[in-house]
Amino acid sequence: MKRKVVWWKNPFFLFAAFAVITIPLLRSHMRRIPPPPPIQGSVPSFTLTDSLGKPFTLSQLKGHVNVLTFFPTQCQTKDCSLLAKSTLRLYKRFKWYRLNIRIVTISLSPEQDTPQRLRAYAENRKIHQKRWIFLTGSEKEIRRLLSGG
Repeated sequence: MKRKVVWWKNPFFLFAAFAVITIPLLRSHMRRIPPPPPIQGSVPSFTLTDSLGKPFTLSQLKGHVNVLTFFPTQCQTKDCSLLAKSTLRLYKRFKWYRLNIRIVTISLSPEQDTPQRLRAYAENRKIHQKRWIFLTGSEKEIRRLLSGG
């Protein structure tokens, strides 16, 4: 009489099932969180105007992870366009992965980029203005920020 073999009692199957379950669990528990990157510098205190026309200060950035960029919204050169597009891709990636990271863009042409233009720029690109903040101000203040103090 032929003996019926039960496949789930096979030791190779049991070992494979055990490995499939435990290896991913062990990998997730043994993964190390890297140390935070060193602080390279700090942003000097400032007061600029956001796209809603309200004052915006350095203290409003504290407690959040921020990506600080500088570019004019009205620029038509290839470099400006490339920077704007890559920042928009970064914004969409942060939004897709639901990362609590804000992008702060300071205009390099404050005489053209009024709060109304900044708001229109954000609305045309469907940008949530709490996740991506557009700032403008006096040319003197922006130059001071660019020079680091």
